[in-house]
Amino acid sequence: MKKKKIAIICDDLTVGGFSSLQGTILPFLSGKINITVVCLFAKGEIGRELESKGFEVNCLKINKLNFLLKFVQLILFLRREKIDIVHTNLFYAHAIGQLAAILAGVKKRIAQLHSIETGDKKKSSFFRYFFIGSVHTVISVSKAVKKSFEDYFPDFKGENFVIHNAIDLNRFKSFLKEKEQIDLNVVPGEFVIMSIGSLKWQKGYKFLIDAAEKLKNRKNKFFIVGDGPDKDAIKKMIMEKKLENTVFLLGWRTDIADLLSRTDLFVLPSVSEGFGIVLLEAFAAGVPVIATNVGGIPEVTDGNSCAILVSPENSDILAKKIILLQEDEKMRHFLTKNAFKRLGKFDPEKITEEYEKIFI
Repeated sequence: MKKKKIAIICDDLTVGGFSSLQGTILPFLSGKINITVVCLFAKGEIGRELESKGFEVNCLKINKLNFLLKFVQLILFLRREKIDIVHTNLFYAHAIGQLAAILAGVKKRIAQLHSIETGDKKKSSFFRYFFIGSVHTVISVSKAVKKSFEDYFPDFKGENFVIHNAIDLNRFKSFLKEKEQIDLNVVPGEFVIMSIGSLKWQKGYKFLIDAAEKLKNRKNKFFIVGDGPDKDAIKKMIMEKKLENTVFLLGWRTDIADLLSRTDLFVLPSVSEGFGIVLLEAFAAGVPVIATNVGGIPEVTDGNSCAILVSPENSDILAKKIILLQEDEKMRHFLTKNAFKRLGKFDPEKITEEYEKIFI
């Protein structure tokens, strides 16, 4: 039987939750289908990793000046390669990739959703055309994302599946072995609290910084890993609260496993979250977790069995739960033990089987 040819189209493959997913899942899929990866803007760390494993990664490097030319190139590429399935991820990939797939005559078009819809429903007509008029299949990374999509696009008539993200424990552990332990300038007795994600309002960093202010008399250090549109606002907030020696922004990092190995507590204070793949990384690193009870997070944590869940936008309760775990070693051990067991649900081989049902 001839292998189907699938084009995975994404905005980029720089470090992030979606990129990590692609780096985890694609190697397990490659034996049964022919995969080519198309990046619209930047190849990134994960793109180079995939190339080192033998994957074809095509980076269009689209910008405002060359958009039309690159769009035509994408259409011609899909036609020339006789792509059977186009699978798009993230905003621009959905819009550009799905339209290119239509014009190239691709027979099956799939869109994967990674986040909760938060925009104005009245302004969703642009996506409404692509999703309802052209996409055959939607894959949501959580039940919460699926429900959000159905609420925004009730007229969608195609297939809609939930496939959770995955984490490859062997891959994660290899990252830890390859890197030397980094120095966060933490002195003995200080409790290290870390959060990882894009610096945007959905991640709720305002409430983590408010909690840090309430705990400024305790021996804590907070580290926020990531970059994004709210970086300057977050910096300003840290300075206004005089937390420069308590809260530190580390920017985008590729050594997530190593950073987590230096962490006593992981906090995900999101206001909106489709899944939260970084939770799986914290579980794999043996770090206890506090997260907000929003979106797909309870699906990942199995309610409160693997993490302490708190209501969003509440720095008071967040600060109290940080103190609780800082002082209760048995509770930390209980959470990490359950979390490690929970990782079996997100094994990449099992998750890949779900993709195969759709792709093959």
